[in-house]
Amino acid sequence: MRPLPTSDGQTVGMWIFAHRGVHATRAQENSVEAFSRAVVIGCHIETDARCARDGGVVLAHDAFVGTVVRRKVSTMSASALNRRGIPSIDALFDCIGSTTHVSVDLKDTSAAAGLIESARAVDAVDRLWLVTDQLQTLERLRRQFDDVRLVHEARGAEVADFPAHSSRLSAIGVNAQNTDVFELSHDDVCASHAAGLLIFGSLANDRARLERARDMTIDAIYTDRPAFAFEVLT
Repeated sequence: MRPLPTSDGQTVGMWIFAHRGVHATRAQENSVEAFSRAVVIGCHIETDARCARDGGVVLAHDAFVGTVVRRKVSTMSASALNRRGIPSIDALFDCIGSTTHVSVDLKDTSAAAGLIESARAVDAVDRLWLVTDQLQTLERLRRQFDDVRLVHEARGAEVADFPAHSSRLSAIGVNAQNTDVFELSHDDVCASHAAGLLIFGSLANDRARLERARDMTIDAIYTDRPAFAFEVLT
């Protein structure tokens, strides 16, 4: 599915996904405010998904919420979690524009169906990227859904033969693979592209990683420092 569309207003040669939105503190991560700030500065959004007790999909990285009294996300309703500042996927789609892509780390793979349902309801399935390191999950999702974007996440050390791995992902129907840019070589990027896959870099928070991603023609990066990424890459 290469190349990435170029109509999103980004002129840095790659997409920038704001990791859990644009935030100054950990407490602000994965909040509607953090997502809104990402949209304002022209970024796409990275977030995490889990299922609440009632089946609603919420955007939480950690399995537990609270500091003094900690409760498991899966034991609380989506509305109760929302009152604690943890938004639903529907709240995210309510606040983003029509050109913003959303990359979701499947902390709970059972959240995938709900994510796709919510995206489909607002005609955003082609802007939804589901990320996991589980190949079996990706295979299952592709059999069930032919229009969602799928991303395989792996450490470079976990991939012994990058061309063979890229070919396998392509055969499954995966759209992109995500790895730390320091664990990728130029040949790895070429192998991914030759297989028809996009290649994403994570997490590109320092100048060295950002410049390496640019020099190796990485298609997109995840970063906690999107404003800095724009500064380095433009």
